[in-house]
Amino acid sequence: MAKPVMISVSGIRGIVGEGLSPELIVNLASAAGTFYGPGRVFVGRDPRVTGDMVKHAVFAGLIAVGCDPVDLGICATPSVEIAVRRSDAVGGIIITASHNPVEWNALKLLGGGGLFLNAGEGLAVKRIAEEKTFAYKPWDQLGRAGRFDHATRDHIAHILSLSFLDGEALRKRRFRVAFDAVNGAGGVIVPKMLEALGCEIFPLNTEPTGLFAH
Repeated sequence: MAKPVMISVSGIRGIVGEGLSPELIVNLASAAGTFYGPGRVFVGRDPRVTGDMVKHAVFAGLIAVGCDPVDLGICATPSVEIAVRRSDAVGGIIITASHNPVEWNALKLLGGGGLFLNAGEGLAVKRIAEEKTFAYKPWDQLGRAGRFDHATRDHIAHILSLSFLDGEALRKRRFRVAFDAVNGAGGVIVPKMLEALGCEIFPLNTEPTGLFAH
């Protein structure tokens, strides 16, 4: 028996192949795109093995309603938030099931300011998905896919530019830091961030395979 999919104001999550189907993913992405309206929507994901399939379904749903999805690749959740905030994007979709096991995946929705949708906005998207009132476009008004490869770089630059962060003092201390990325998205950014702060690092499981080490 298929396991239930959880649909809430913050998005959708479930087990791929046991409820979380490509059709549901396309529908929620189309609902989000209908809510956002025309414009760029940044899409980032964690390295789960189902992430590529989910991303393509998200792109299909967004393009169908006239949005221009931009692939940020594998990156941390805050990297997507910062990319949306520092751009003219109308929204963002993060493909990650956070702490859930590898067979799970999920979509989390951001507004144009780079923040998660509030309860009212989330309910509006949920209603569009349930009622299937998608703003599908004709062939000559479909969206176009794009790619941006520097979300992690820009995230690190943003952190280093914060006025309260004394990067020089940190670099002088030469902290020694051990960390375990569990083969998740943290392995993409944490080593670079720590090295930029002059740390000596002792990394574990930083390859973003999506097959979580534990």
